[in-house]
Amino acid sequence: RQYVQRAAKRRRKEREGSRTNSRESCCIISTKLSQKDIMVVAARSITAAAARRLGASAQIVETKNNAATSVLARAVAAGYCSTFTTSTCDASIIPKNVPFNNRNKMRVVETSTLKSYFSSSTKLKDSSSSEGEMSPPPTSTATRNNIIPTKHSRAQTPPIAPYSSLSKLTTHLLSSTPGTLFSYNQSDLAKDLSLEQERELAIERADVTAQTFEYVLRGHSALLPGSIVDRIPVEKRSDVPDEASKEYQSWVEAREGNEMSAVERVAVMNQLLERMEEEGRVYVELRSRFRSQVATIARRQEVQQGQGEDEWSDSDSDSASSSSDDSSDSDNEETEKDTIGAPPGPTITMYDLVLDALSVASTPTTPSVAKSILRRIVTRHELDGGYGNTNPLTIPTALSYNAVIRACANIPNFDITDESPKNQYVRDAAMDASFTTFDAMLRSDVVNRNSATFDYLIRVTSKFIPHSLTRSNIIFALYDKVLEERVYSEQVRQALIDANMEKDGKEFGKWVQRDVVEKDVLDTEHKHRMNSTKRRYVANDHTY
Repeated sequence: RQYVQRAAKRRRKEREGSRTNSRESCCIISTKLSQKDIMVVAARSITAAAARRLGASAQIVETKNNAATSVLARAVAAGYCSTFTTSTCDASIIPKNVPFNNRNKMRVVETSTLKSYFSSSTKLKDSSSSEGEMSPPPTSTATRNNIIPTKHSRAQTPPIAPYSSLSKLTTHLLSSTPGTLFSYNQSDLAKDLSLEQERELAIERADVTAQTFEYVLRGHSALLPGSIVDRIPVEKRSDVPDEASKEYQSWVEAREGNEMSAVERVAVMNQLLERMEEEGRVYVELRSRFRSQVATIARRQEVQQGQGEDEWSDSDSDSASSSSDDSSDSDNEETEKDTIGAPPGPTITMYDLVLDALSVASTPTTPSVAKSILRRIVTRHELDGGYGNTNPLTIPTALSYNAVIRACANIPNFDITDESPKNQYVRDAAMDASFTTFDAMLRSDVVNRNSATFDYLIRVTSKFIPHSLTRSNIIFALYDKVLEERVYSEQVRQALIDANMEKDGKEFGKWVQRDVVEKDVLDTEHKHRMNSTKRRYVANDHTY
């Protein structure tokens, strides 16, 4: 026990000593093209991992106590350095006649390119006027916040295509030939890659194209009032032109639908999604054909080696047919075993953007389209493993399901008294898509039903079922499920009020007045609303 205590004490002292040494200031002399122009950098240390995250290509300096540190990263951490007039500076050995404060001899171990990563810089005194003292480092926290990244890129606003270049980008993507945006490389057959490596390689090849499609789809979504991109604050977006510019009026007119209606814009977004899906299918088809050719050649060589060339050429039709049957069976087995999962290219972000656009600009034909898109999302998720899927590009979200129900609830100009076959078809398609999606969320292994799910489903029931006891019974059952799922919210309460259940019977009217209208959401038990915010697609947005 004493030995362990002494060892722990020794390690604690070593950590404290190394921490003290790392905080000691050091300096490096770097010259820019001339020995006369001497610049001094003084800073505190920062970890090598932080230096790599900053992308710093820095000089490595070794002090007398052999503490190797990244000078550029330390300068970044301190937030100041000498001024850099060019993008690169050539480093040199410290002259002996240059004074510096700590008098430690320093040796440049490695020379590399120094880049200006500094938003503000402080010019230090030249060596000719230096007398052994350096200027104190600035302590502005604003400067440090501009240099050191403190927010993950996932939490920042995604890039949005500006209106000025949106039409050109859309035309370029839609007019491209299938298989030209990204393609399978035949050389992969000789690399002996595993299925997981092939899947990662396919995702990597499709990444740039996928980001381009997402970029363009966000640009179209930004021009649809009420979409998820349109609800992003203007100050956080880069696609909105300045109000004083000439492009601003064109952007406002495009957003109002003067150039292209909302339905037409949604149709263009759906075409972009289908174009990306086609690119993924071409990739999988090329891979399958290349692998099939290689397997056929390998089997032919095996037969030739076993039977001889004469026997192979003189084999009768029966053996040929049997071998072809066997080869087709083996091809099917290889197709089932060697699949790389969902075709690369389309991402869940693309599907969500299109589904959200469909829910904003809903038409009588929207429910069937939205249901078809959701089916493709679930199929891609199952191809990547279903419950064991670890690919975030194919995992469904709460938006993927709720947007389908929202699209059904937003169908305009529906007359419940119209008994024409066309109107009945719209009603049946909306009810089928809504409740099928509601059931799919119950069976989903990645998504839970939230307050938006019940909000839109109550509105669908109120819209497409005429006033009757059956209608109120369905709504009351949904309310009971809301309490069971613990997602009661103000949106669900408002949907219950808008249902006008008083017309369905006195009992339902009294219940709504007592437990919904006269009772605020905060007055209900906390256990009935504890998941209302937790299960949202975006924590501060109740839309999905």
